[in-house]
Amino acid sequence: MSHIIDLRGKSNIRTLESSSIASRYMNPLPLNVTNDATEVPSATAIAELPDRTRELTSVDRLRRTASRGGGTASQGLRDGISEAMQHTMAGRRMERVDPEVQFRENSIRNLDSSKRTAERVEAARTIAPELVMYSVDTLMAVWTAAEDLLSKDASSDARKAGYVLLKNAASHTGLGLQEREKFFKLIMVPVEPSCVRHQIEALRLLVDHGHNLDPFENEIVEFVNKALRDQFDSVRTRRSTLKSQRHKIRGALPEEEGLDAVVAFISSIINTNSEAFSGGNLATLIEGTLSIAAKTTAKKDMEDAMDIIVSLISKSLVPPGYLKSCIETLCAILYTVDGLARVARDSIFTLLRDSVYQLQAMQSLDEIVTRPTEEQGSGTVRGALEVCKRLYVNNGESDLPRIEFTRLMTAYWEVVHSFSPKLQRDCLRKLVELLEDKRTKERLLEEDWRGMFRILYGATGSNVHLRDKPDNDSSGTNSVSSFLQRVSSAETREKMSYMAEIVDELRNIAGLFVMLWPRLSKEKRAMVASYFRKMRIHLPVQALQLFIEHTADEGSIFPGRNGWEVRLADLVNSFLLDRTNLPVIRCSIVYLLGNIHPQLSTPSDKEHFRELVANICVGLSGEQNVRFANEFAVFATSYAKIANDEITQLLVKVLRSMTALEDLSPEIPTESIINTVAASLVRLFLHCLPVLAKKAVMVYNVLVDLAASSGEAPSARLTALKLLMRLRCNSSHSVLITPIPDSLKFAATLCRTEDSAVPQGFSYPYRNSTSASDDQQILRPGRTSAMSLRSPGGSRQNARSASGHSRNLRPTPPLWMYPGGPGLPEDPPVEPSQVLKLYESGADQACTLKLSDWFITVISILQRKDDWEIYSYILVHLPSQLSNHVLFVHTIPYVQTLRSVVTDQLRSNSFHEPPENTGVKKGDVALCLVYALIILVGYNQYFGRNEQDDIVRTFLTSIRSWDRVAKTCIHALTICCYETPQSVGRYLADILAKFAQIITQSHLAVDILEFLGGVARLPIIKANLAEDELRTVFAICIRYLEYAREQRIKLANGIATSANYTSNRYSDLSGEIGLASESSQSTDVHRDLPQYVFQLAYHVITFWFLSIRLVDRSKHVGWITKNLAWKDSEGSEIMEEQSQVALDMMHRTAYLDLGETSPGTIFNAVDGQVLRKSWLFGMSIVTVETAVRTGLTQLTKRQASGTTYATYQQQTAALPSHHIPIETDFIGSAYGSDSRVSILPNHVFLQLTSTIAPTPTPMEAICLPDNEITRRAISTFDRSDTVDGYKIGVVYIGCKQISESEILANTRGSQAFENLLAGLGARVGLRGAKFNTQGLDRESDLDGTHTYAWRDRLTEIVYHVSTMMPTNLENDPQCVNKKRHLGNDYVNIHWNESGLPFQYNASTSQFNYVNIVVTPDGLLFPELDAEADQFAEQALPTHFKVQMFFHPSLPQVSPVTSYKLISAAALPSLVRQVAFNAAVFCLVWQNRAEGENISSWRARLRQIAMLRKRFAGTGTSTSAKFPGAKGDKTYKEGDRWRGIVAMGGLAEEEGILSGLDFSRWAGPNPSLF
Repeated sequence: MSHIIDLRGKSNIRTLESSSIASRYMNPLPLNVTNDATEVPSATAIAELPDRTRELTSVDRLRRTASRGGGTASQGLRDGISEAMQHTMAGRRMERVDPEVQFRENSIRNLDSSKRTAERVEAARTIAPELVMYSVDTLMAVWTAAEDLLSKDASSDARKAGYVLLKNAASHTGLGLQEREKFFKLIMVPVEPSCVRHQIEALRLLVDHGHNLDPFENEIVEFVNKALRDQFDSVRTRRSTLKSQRHKIRGALPEEEGLDAVVAFISSIINTNSEAFSGGNLATLIEGTLSIAAKTTAKKDMEDAMDIIVSLISKSLVPPGYLKSCIETLCAILYTVDGLARVARDSIFTLLRDSVYQLQAMQSLDEIVTRPTEEQGSGTVRGALEVCKRLYVNNGESDLPRIEFTRLMTAYWEVVHSFSPKLQRDCLRKLVELLEDKRTKERLLEEDWRGMFRILYGATGSNVHLRDKPDNDSSGTNSVSSFLQRVSSAETREKMSYMAEIVDELRNIAGLFVMLWPRLSKEKRAMVASYFRKMRIHLPVQALQLFIEHTADEGSIFPGRNGWEVRLADLVNSFLLDRTNLPVIRCSIVYLLGNIHPQLSTPSDKEHFRELVANICVGLSGEQNVRFANEFAVFATSYAKIANDEITQLLVKVLRSMTALEDLSPEIPTESIINTVAASLVRLFLHCLPVLAKKAVMVYNVLVDLAASSGEAPSARLTALKLLMRLRCNSSHSVLITPIPDSLKFAATLCRTEDSAVPQGFSYPYRNSTSASDDQQILRPGRTSAMSLRSPGGSRQNARSASGHSRNLRPTPPLWMYPGGPGLPEDPPVEPSQVLKLYESGADQACTLKLSDWFITVISILQRKDDWEIYSYILVHLPSQLSNHVLFVHTIPYVQTLRSVVTDQLRSNSFHEPPENTGVKKGDVALCLVYALIILVGYNQYFGRNEQDDIVRTFLTSIRSWDRVAKTCIHALTICCYETPQSVGRYLADILAKFAQIITQSHLAVDILEFLGGVARLPIIKANLAEDELRTVFAICIRYLEYAREQRIKLANGIATSANYTSNRYSDLSGEIGLASESSQSTDVHRDLPQYVFQLAYHVITFWFLSIRLVDRSKHVGWITKNLAWKDSEGSEIMEEQSQVALDMMHRTAYLDLGETSPGTIFNAVDGQVLRKSWLFGMSIVTVETAVRTGLTQLTKRQASGTTYATYQQQTAALPSHHIPIETDFIGSAYGSDSRVSILPNHVFLQLTSTIAPTPTPMEAICLPDNEITRRAISTFDRSDTVDGYKIGVVYIGCKQISESEILANTRGSQAFENLLAGLGARVGLRGAKFNTQGLDRESDLDGTHTYAWRDRLTEIVYHVSTMMPTNLENDPQCVNKKRHLGNDYVNIHWNESGLPFQYNASTSQFNYVNIVVTPDGLLFPELDAEADQFAEQALPTHFKVQMFFHPSLPQVSPVTSYKLISAAALPSLVRQVAFNAAVFCLVWQNRAEGENISSWRARLRQIAMLRKRFAGTGTSTSAKFPGAKGDKTYKEGDRWRGIVAMGGLAEEEGILSGLDFSRWAGPNPSLF
């Protein structure tokens, strides 16, 4: 070898000074000079070597390391040896010896045949690398000792070691001819296949890689030709053996390595000495190579064959007779062997560029493609197709021959015509590649495509010839159908796969035609369109769409063209009714139908189209494709409007059958799923509603059936429900659709709004117990709140886990949300239908909706516990629909059934339980049912006594069944007080007992107190209460007073109270449903505004005390008085101002029921001079006006709760005849000569207030001086109202009125509005009015001549009625004078006859806190125009929707926060009461910064206290504080007594409370009989 250093010149070695260097070469390690892997001696063998040998091993490692470092082998060897010599010479002195002699002797000794084979093998491997360093003589001597290692009898290891030694010996550059011949003979000895590699390597080294073949050239050529065949056969045999033994082949087999060596050697010979192969040897070589390529499937073998072929082509050694065979082989390799395609293609291109081979090579390619033989195989043909395609693409570039497109297509046709599916597929793939190649697109547009289309049709077995045919020719279509039948009936899976791939390629080609379509000529477009029609079944969507568009553009299927109906029918039958077509194609035909039907003009055209639609309806029976169904629904909706009733019935029937289809594509958000077919039915109903009654009824019946079908897709049913739940009716029974049902608040209850929805990824905890918040804790020290035993907002029935462990459940995305986008597919008509009616007497049944069917559906869904999505939608939207009383007025039996179902389910807890993963609790469902029942209360006139009692009983039992329902149930009972007062009266005792049980639930304080306050004004309800039951009312109020005081103390001390558990589903703590936006503004009234609870409690005490029969009132004075006082932190009892005025009220009314008094004109001239004197007597101002002559006296007693005027006159008897005249000195001088003074005011005062009994100084009356200060103070006191006055605005909103100016411009209202005013109060004149008109002018009629007002013994309400105030649009177009009053009213009642939703922001006043909206039922969308007389005679509405709207800054505290359905009879009383409560609340709210609102009674009490402080100096305060009282104590004459000054009097030190109980000493009531 050229890389081995020639060390035969002994001078280099002999200069070494150390004899140890030579010893290192005695047993050297092997050096792999041929870059082959060599076995390394084992560790044991190395340990047995002498120490110097191991040193040599280290030297050898250094040599190999240097070689790997990038230098040549010789340089690395020199560096390693040099380093080793330097290291050794530095260590010790060495003796001078001849290393070659030493090496030869030791090698011969170690290779001696007497030694063990293993030792000889190891020695051979060690010696081999060093042979090239010595002379040929030494080499031959060593080889002679080792020659027998290659004998036939030697072991495999020995032979391998011998070949290693032989390879190194053969690479010696100093070998002469004799030595080479000897080695050649040794090498040529036949060996086993596993050793061929070594044999060839040795031979290759011997002839210097083919450079030096002499004198063995012929022998070597023959040898390698034979070795090539034999070794390939050995490889195949070895592989087959291993495969049969199921052995896995890991790495290269020795036989494969031998074959590689042979091929490499042959390639070396061809490249370095090409003339060596010629004649027969060359033919043998080519045949052997082609045989390998033909017989093998292994890529490695193919690579070997390719190496030889490429070498031959590169040297132009391929004989003409073998050229076609070589091209065939290259084509086969090009297509079948990955990684060799490029080399094979380049080799063919080399032949095609060669002028010698070019013509023959092109002919060979043509023959391969056009006349394939069985021996060629499909791979050869496919490779040839690729070459031809490449030649067309290159277009003569790179010195390659050019091929014309027609010739290429002819070649492809021959392949396709062979009916080999595999070849047909590949041919089509080449067409795809041609059409995709950017380099050929421009040329292709100019080519003749007839040959290409012949190929396309031929690939499917079609014998279509490119000649002009009529548009309806179907020969190609029939051939395609035949082809598809062959695909489905293919004998083998492989053949079926190929044929399916043909279909794919046809689809790809069609897609490419689509891309080229804009650039195609008219002629080519016609070809492509025809191809699309005939190949339609499995062509891509875009292709068929393009065909359909092309057909439409031609206009041949539109009316006006001869035979249009035939062509259209063919299109429908071929594409629409044939369900094997893709949905998008079928949809395209439907779209065309939608464009065609508006162009029908003649009766015959219309009839043809109707027949076609009828056939389509029949053919679509059992349709299953959702996408097509959706598109067809759009067409059906459009055409049904103009079709006759028969066709419409067919279309509706087809659409109904399609509603079962549901597209639940994961790409579509679940909440946005809408069944398009059902939506089309809804759209059709909306279109028919205004003028097409019969068709609307058809669709209505289908939608009701759809909603009732539990087996249908939920999305379809929901779509139907969204329409049916929006059905409304006006007073003339015209059907209309409300765009947005008022259901937001109920949707929030079931987590169906954006703010209330449980977020995805949130785990909803279910708990069976939690700690209650501060507000749910005790109201009395030492008491445990019942709510603390349950979770906030939860109920005991809803305890989910007995173990107490929380469970986290993933929420399920809902199918519907509120509002969740448009509820209907399009906006409904604004006006009511002019043709579709409900309950029209004598009307055509086909034009009348059967609402009973819909009501039955609703009831059945509630009863059978339907799908949760359906059930929840009914729950949320049912109250809104029920509030349209006119809609159900003729389905009363079903209303009664619904009431029965709801009450039974609530009492038995048998309603639908929500799925756990929705985040909704059963109490939420109960809440919705309760609210539906509240709306049904408005239908009470249709219920019997037992049914009305059942409703009240249901509300009562539900209060504690679910905590979150309690507030709504209390509101429901409040409504029942006005709708069914007798039923409430029968259960009032039970209601009060229930309230006493839940009194610890502080969040219900306001609702309970408002309920009690309303009942107090309804005598029919409380007429039969027993004394102890009455005391329950007072006990409830006292308990809430205690709670309010505690909260006030907390707020005053800055102690924050924790809020209860709440969510955006509720506007306050428990449960009256509220807007999500309101919840953020909402305040816990009972906690954050205890002043309102405080004032309500005192109002209820006062109302109820006055409502008690006169003979029974005094029985309750002692108990009430004892409980009005409360203890402060020091333990002292306090009687606050409100308690004092309550006591004052009881003092005035416990024995009196005559009503208010007024000063009379009782004096005349006969009475003489009238003297006036005033005293402070306790906590009252007593004025005595006495006529000094006759003694006629008018007594005026001014107290905090009122002023009493009375007449007193001493019944002076006539003097006896024997009585002398009574004369004094006090006549005339002081009072005038005409005056006779017989009595003074002081006498009257003493007579009534005093005896000779000693009077303690604090108890003495204080005589007020008769001066200006006193007169002014008394005058101011008299101007203070004795009742609390409130102003409430009443506004009339007329038809379609929106703006404030047009609303305030109304000068009259409807009769129903006037009826409401009459029920709210009495009509009173304003000029000269003696009562507080709340700002209305009393002198010049500036604010009108009259208004309405209402008053009882405690309250006075004045209404600011917009229609009763003067209107002058010329001078006051904005009605500022009206707004001056209405804009400053905290509470306004709006009578809404606009037919539009109430707009809270219509008024811009900052003081309008509360708006109570009353909407007559059936006037949602008035039929009259704004210009018409909307006050024409019409039936008065019997029911109304009442709802209270609060300013966003206010909490919602009313039973009508959510709308309620109220009858006309109950309307005025309810509206007045809720308006009154709202007015009280607004005053408290407005004054919350100052602490509390001061009532008129408390103001009067403070004036009395100020007078006492001024004139008595007793320091009397309106807030009396006493030590702890221990009870009553008796005294007798002579006992000493100590008392306490309190409230203008004296109290016993240990009996203050008993001292306040005046009923003790007032005595029992006298018997009335």
